[in-house]
Amino acid sequence: MEKTVYGEYSVPPRRASKRHRKNAIKAGSRTHLALLIYTSVASLATYAIVEVLTILFSKEKTAEIIANPYVLWGLQVLCMYVIAFPIYFICTRGLQRPLYERKKLKFSEFTATFFISCAVMIIGSLISQLISLIVTLYTGDIPDNTLNAAVVGTPIWLLILVVVIIGPIFEELIFRKILLDRLSVYGDRLAIAVSAISFGLFHGNINQLIYATGLGIILGYLYTRTRNVIYPILMHMLINFIGSVPSAMLMPKVEKLDEMYAALGEGEALTGADALFEMQVSLETLLVAAMQYGFAIVGFILFIVLTASRKYKFPSGCMVKLPRYTRFRAFFFNFGFILFLLFSILTIALNTFPTLAEDIARMILEVI
Repeated sequence: MEKTVYGEYSVPPRRASKRHRKNAIKAGSRTHLALLIYTSVASLATYAIVEVLTILFSKEKTAEIIANPYVLWGLQVLCMYVIAFPIYFICTRGLQRPLYERKKLKFSEFTATFFISCAVMIIGSLISQLISLIVTLYTGDIPDNTLNAAVVGTPIWLLILVVVIIGPIFEELIFRKILLDRLSVYGDRLAIAVSAISFGLFHGNINQLIYATGLGIILGYLYTRTRNVIYPILMHMLINFIGSVPSAMLMPKVEKLDEMYAALGEGEALTGADALFEMQVSLETLLVAAMQYGFAIVGFILFIVLTASRKYKFPSGCMVKLPRYTRFRAFFFNFGFILFLLFSILTIALNTFPTLAEDIARMILEVI
């Protein structure tokens, strides 16, 4: 098995034989079937635990238990990472993966990539909000935003532990260390593209689909640039921290301020200590927004400058040179990816149109 030098192959890639073409399609299909099994097992495990709790307690009591942030996040860690992740790992074992030499990344390059990631996150979020607004205006449905709902009321230390530390580690192992590695044998750039698309679809809602796909491209670039999963893990942690922790810290103060407004009579205004508190919350909100949008503006400028100067160049190596048709079939038109795509589209549609989900559930119950 050939080794590479920093993502570019030190020997010319082999021309694909019939066996190579079959292996490429098998790798593309199997990695995505494993991803589908992973999401299904995590969902089924969650459903089973909730059903057991419903049997042991009442439905109302179960809902109260699940609403507890410690139970909610603990359930996610248990089902997604403790139960489902080992199954995903087993399903992808045996697939060919290249051997690479690792490369260190300069601090300046990592910092520039961080700012560009912030720009992708903000722009993607704004596009998603626009889509959600259009959906709400034309259908009356409010797209599900499970992540924001889960963040409310969660202690900061728990949010940091799960969203900032544990989540990025496992997601980078799944999408970069395993999925991208197995596919980059047949081409780095398409491997980055398919892993990014899969990463966006994996989140299962319109609010995260666009910016998660964009971030997936950047995280894939970091991995193929260095062949060291530590860099995308650290970048993922930073982005999750910036995107969740400052807003979560502000949330209790904003809610308290809303309660103060609700207690006021018509035409009244906050006075004294309450007015100072209002000023403090407004200032902190402004600072958080300035930080997030400021980072995004810097990142957008850096992206234009670095792209124009060709400082950013995606690795384009491959161990096995596939014909163009076989290459796209291996990455996008295989049984596993198509099945995962259909499952993800259905999930996103149900989360985007909650009334549709209720109608489908009602029809199923009537048939049963």
